[in-house]
Amino acid sequence: MFTGHYTEVEAKAPGMAGAQATTRWLITRERGAPNFALRVIEIAGRGERIPLHEHPYEHEIFVFEGRGRVFSDSEGRDLEPGDYAFVPPGEKHGFENTGDSPLRFICVIPIRPLGERSHLA
Repeated sequence: MFTGHYTEVEAKAPGMAGAQATTRWLITRERGAPNFALRVIEIAGRGERIPLHEHPYEHEIFVFEGRGRVFSDSEGRDLEPGDYAFVPPGEKHGFENTGDSPLRFICVIPIRPLGERSHLA
């Protein structure tokens, strides 16, 4: 077992072109998790975003701070603290900060085969 506070984990710039966010990888394969990775994603300023993209794996999202929007090609939903979202595998999606403070959310994804990276790694 291990514990910690999310702010103790380094916030890294994403590996995705055009993404205005940072990611803190809290629980990973390297830390012993065999099935799921847990990360905190932050979009700092109003209007900043993670552009439309897709993955072959699902995402589970839980917003714990700020206000924002999750969107796809055809729709968008506003998010605030306490809201959650599920993004199925292969669905194009993005996120935008619509508030006056940072948008911070937890994102859980399955651990992929060795060598396969997330866009926000």
